[in-house]
Amino acid sequence: MGSAGAIEINDTILSLFSQLKAEIEGVKKHSSDDTIAAIDKHICRLERLYNELIHTTGSKGSVNELLKVQQRLHENKANLISQIENTNDSIWSVNEKLQIKTINSNFVNNYKTAFGVSLKEGVSVLISLPEPLKSIWRGRYQRALKGEQFSITDRFDIKGVPNYTETSFNPIKLNNEFVGVACFSRDI
Repeated sequence: MGSAGAIEINDTILSLFSQLKAEIEGVKKHSSDDTIAAIDKHICRLERLYNELIHTTGSKGSVNELLKVQQRLHENKANLISQIENTNDSIWSVNEKLQIKTINSNFVNNYKTAFGVSLKEGVSVLISLPEPLKSIWRGRYQRALKGEQFSITDRFDIKGVPNYTETSFNPIKLNNEFVGVACFSRDI
């Protein structure tokens, strides 16, 4: 692989690193102390990997080193995904186009129960929402995309039984630009 291939791998790793770090910060805002400690440990690993990336770029054998760093970034992402799955809360994030970026199985299951659609990465989070819910939730995401962090309490009646949830909206900032929203929803 030539220098163009190494540059492409470098760009991919830097992009993954930036996205992952922004998502981590969103997850930390509404996590327990134990989860925050585990996340901080992953952040330290990511920063070490990033520093290794910077030092290996341009050196002999850098493609192999970059591939190793990329593999470690994927492993760290897998570790973080396992942490968002280790909760009863619904956790998801969307990009500026309101497409799912990360999602845990609780949110997938709750959304499917409520609206009959299985969400996955890349799909619009607003898919199948009836009006006026679609307008309400679009407004919430847009509010967070402007940089506001906030929480909302909603009441949903499921089979005639009232259920209350609190959903937190946390802007994801990357290079001084709001690029997404991390959301956490729990029964109250």
